Amino acid sequence: MKIVATNIFDFNTWYRFNIKTVSKDMIIDLSSDKIFSTKLFQKIGFFEEDGDVFFVEIPESLDSFASEEQYLIPINKIISIIPLNDRGATLLVGKMPDFKISSPIPTKLSRLIIKERNDYLTKKGGEMLIASFGKEFSIELDNYTHSFLKAMNAYNDNHNSEPDNLFERIVLYERSRPYPNNDSGFLFDVGSIAKAHFRLTDDDLKNKVQLKEINPVKYELIEEVLSLSLFLQKNGERGVFNPLKKEFEKSDWLKKLNKELSLINSDEYINNILILAFYLKFRELTRNTSNLLDRYFYDEICKFLSNAEKEATVALYLTGMFFGSVKFRELYFKYNPLPISKLNSPKIEHKIKKENDPITLESKINQEYKVDASASKNNSQQQNKESAKTLDIFNNMSFYRLLIDSLPPNTTPAHKKVIQKVLDNLISNDSIKAEDKLNILINNLNTQMNETTAKKAPSKRAVIEFIISFTSSQIKKSPNYNQLFMIFDP
Repeated sequence: MKIVATNIFDFNTWYRFNIKTVSKDMIIDLSSDKIFSTKLFQKIGFFEEDGDVFFVEIPESLDSFASEEQYLIPINKIISIIPLNDRGATLLVGKMPDFKISSPIPTKLSRLIIKERNDYLTKKGGEMLIASFGKEFSIELDNYTHSFLKAMNAYNDNHNSEPDNLFERIVLYERSRPYPNNDSGFLFDVGSIAKAHFRLTDDDLKNKVQLKEINPVKYELIEEVLSLSLFLQKNGERGVFNPLKKEFEKSDWLKKLNKELSLINSDEYINNILILAFYLKFRELTRNTSNLLDRYFYDEICKFLSNAEKEATVALYLTGMFFGSVKFRELYFKYNPLPISKLNSPKIEHKIKKENDPITLESKINQEYKVDASASKNNSQQQNKESAKTLDIFNNMSFYRLLIDSLPPNTTPAHKKVIQKVLDNLISNDSIKAEDKLNILINNLNTQMNETTAKKAPSKRAVIEFIISFTSSQIKKSPNYNQLFMIFDP
């Protein structure tokens, strides 16, 4: 049986004009012995839903339709319409109610086609994400590709399957314990992955002394996991990754753990614990960022690239493969603009921020509204213009949306709700001047956020840093302004 892949749009054109040009490369011969070794996806093209692509059976002999290196096939020569699989058949019945839908192609064949599509989009996702941050694909990165693709196929087949190797564990892993909602939490995740990978139980951890004689191999694995746990107990705050790198220099157990968690065989030293932690962080960051063009997303990843470039690049590549290329197309084309694009914006320089160079909301607003805070130090007239421009921003509804979108990803829903409530009240009241709105915002943050025990919320510090950046000298004299700092820990 000979078939040709098509879709609803091509089929409608075929139906409308009665004929379709089919090249020899497009024809799939189901009776061929080499059918399962053929790159079928190249003959079919991209599709999203199972019903987006289907096949039409054409005559075995095509000589009468030959025209040089192709065939001109009339629509009345189509023998049958064949879906990709059962789900595709159901979708096609709704899309093509006037046509007979035959049984799907063999299941083994449809699975192969879907696998080829998924593998391409997965690998391309990794390449596009690292390219968005100015990194080039390399042989070193490609060493991770094959095993990660196999793990993703296992993930696509069954999200609840039992992981068989470390790659499958990091693909299937989802946090199930209340670990800290900061960077240290991702290292706790790594410890949880290691514990499961080594098949250690809670009883094993409790009875490690007895295991030292009975099972010395398991005892060492326990010591390795506990070495990471003990480090986190001492260094559980923000900025945990740099202290971890220093701890490696003096901890033999951490060095052994790092070797046990190697994703690939390599003679070159790399910190595998950081790779896993960065991957989990980038994955969480991507999931929780509604707009990947948001500057916070870009700057946050750049911060890790600047401090651990090798490990962060690998983690970024794995993250890109996890989500696939479609997820990152807008981000990719923002930093790699198409030459045919009408907008054709210039490439944005990949600025890497140092860890001690905090990413503030001020920089985000400067980027969004092109506010130049340093342009008017020696010119009072220009200073007044900038002040007016700043107050103008406070009357702009999009500013408030940006403020909410710019909050750190670990901001709790309760804190967001309070901030949103304050901002909504300010937005809806047009009778309040911009200067007064700012004072009200400061005052409300001072009182209402205390009611939600917001002292532990890093989001409040980010909000106040932003307000400080854009308050005029008159507002800075307000009593409310100075009271802000009384509600923070040093």
